[in-house]
Amino acid sequence: MPHESYLTDVVTKNTDRSVEQTVARFVEIISTRALKLFALVDQRQEATLVGLNLRESVLLFFGDPRVGTEVMDASPLAGLDFPLKVLVWSDGESTRVSYEPPELLARRHRLQGDLVAELEHINALTDALIGPL
Repeated sequence: MPHESYLTDVVTKNTDRSVEQTVARFVEIISTRALKLFALVDQRQEATLVGLNLRESVLLFFGDPRVGTEVMDASPLAGLDFPLKVLVWSDGESTRVSYEPPELLARRHRLQGDLVAELEHINALTDALIGPL
């Protein structure tokens, strides 16, 4: 699967699955890795509720509360970025998975050592998400 940078400060990866399939797979993957799904926001559904149209777009808030707590303890403003977020969205015929790169979050909050390593797991997590079953 090719990786693609849609915006300079966002990592975007392509998947052959539908948005619905990708979201279901993400929920399954994080549950097997003892991560917590804090919230799932179906942005298209919310738009429909107010009479508007929007491409398929689902924002998932997830993470490990222990790691997030350590990060927010080290940098209180990290609460603006935690829990971590992944956006699964439709781009015409393609489904894309987007998130802020861990190095950007680490730099923004001046994180070091183990906390940076914990954030870098999002790359492997999303690689597993878009990879073969």
